Amino acid sequence: MTSWLIKIASAQVLPSQLVPKCNPTGGATTEIINGQTITIPACDMCTLAEMGHNIVMTLIYAAFVIVVIMAITGGFRMFFSGGNPEALKTARKHIMSAIIGLLIVLLAWVVLNLLFIWFTDLELAEKWFTFYKLTCSPAPGG
Repeated sequence: MTSWLIKIASAQVLPSQLVPKCNPTGGATTEIINGQTITIPACDMCTLAEMGHNIVMTLIYAAFVIVVIMAITGGFRMFFSGGNPEALKTARKHIMSAIIGLLIVLLAWVVLNLLFIWFTDLELAEKWFTFYKLTCSPAPGG
């Protein structure tokens, strides 16, 4: 039942493909796909950085889904503990682990975002926190 909800949510934020389309032989080429002419750039360091960015974003969103599932599971355990102190303690540990996991994922996101900004020629489309809109900047002199 929830698989359609996850598909809809991930379609809004996840990259359409992990590996960006590029021409491995060098030089840009054009292809006609569904009646549209599409320019495919040459594979370069920018494409490699985009692929790394796509993989990182997919893993971060997967981690968010896991954290939410863990928190919900801990809530159900707490609700159905029946007043058993040991079961309540286990449920609290489960929820606390989910919160700590969320903090670790958010910290990793900030660090990776800053690394992408500092060490690549990629630029953000809007603000520093719109990590998923990373695009290549034009090559110098062209």
